[in-house]
Amino acid sequence: MSDNSFGEKLKGFFKGYGEFDFKKAGNSSYIAGYLQDHLPQAYGIIAFLVLLIFMSLLPVFATVIQSNKKEKKQKVYLVKPVEDELVLPAEPGIDDSYQFYREQKRKWSREDAEVWFTAPDDLMLKELEQTNNALISDVLGAAP
Repeated sequence: MSDNSFGEKLKGFFKGYGEFDFKKAGNSSYIAGYLQDHLPQAYGIIAFLVLLIFMSLLPVFATVIQSNKKEKKQKVYLVKPVEDELVLPAEPGIDDSYQFYREQKRKWSREDAEVWFTAPDDLMLKELEQTNNALISDVLGAAP
């Protein structure tokens, strides 16, 4: 750049502001005359202040706009939500004696045992023995 660099422009921008007499600032003609003498600097300062105010208010406007967008959003349902109790449809493989839930008791009565307990037969015990033997064989087979 030439000798008229940014530093020189900055010095010119603030040139003359040390001359301002605050004692005479109450006189409007003094302020008008001072601004006329230093008009380019006054425009620069006014532009800077307007930019500063705009930049400080920008986040406030953005926050207000975002909060308004959130409030306006409403859920749109394609189908009305079900508020009634859900009733399971009749299934072909489930008879009416099947219970989805029953109250658990600490101890079974003889009637509960007759209804709910299925005694294992020989075939069930043989399958269980084979499964357990296969698990034991896997564990022992991997041991050194």
